[in-house]
Amino acid sequence: MIEAKAEDMLEHWVTTVLPGGFKAQVAAVSRKAAVQYHHALRKARDELLAQLAEFDPESVTGTPLEKLSVRQRYLHQAYQFRALLRRIDFVPVISPGVRPRAPGLAADQAAGAGAHSPAQPRQAARRRRGLPLPGADVSAGRFR
Repeated sequence: MIEAKAEDMLEHWVTTVLPGGFKAQVAAVSRKAAVQYHHALRKARDELLAQLAEFDPESVTGTPLEKLSVRQRYLHQAYQFRALLRRIDFVPVISPGVRPRAPGLAADQAAGAGAHSPAQPRQAARRRRGLPLPGADVSAGRFR
C-alpha cells in the first residue's frame, strides 16, 4: 500500500508541485511508516529515472498533452527534471515522542523538548509579545 501511495505522491509532486519550484513533505502515522515511505519514494524515483532513460521526448513532439496517455504525459513532464530527480533524496525526520506524564507535572512540562503541547502556541505568542510565561518569577525579572 505504501509503495503504491509513494508512486502516486511522486507523480503528483513531479507534475504539479515541482514545476512551480515548491517542495513537499509527507507526514506518516509512525516512525516505521516514515522509514517505509522513505524507501518507497526512493524506489519510485529510481523506477521513474529508469523509464526516463528509455523515454524519447521526440516521440511525442507536436502531440498536444491532452492527447497523450497519462503515462506518456507524466514521462514527458518528468523528462525536464531528470537532473534534479537524480540528486533529490527523501529524508525521514523523526520527532521525539511524547513521554508519559509524571504525577504533578503539567502536560507541557511532561512533553519535553521538541514535542508539541496544547499550550505551546499560547506560550510562543506570549514570548513574541514580551510577556512572561505563566508561573514566571516576575518580581525578580526572571522568566523561564
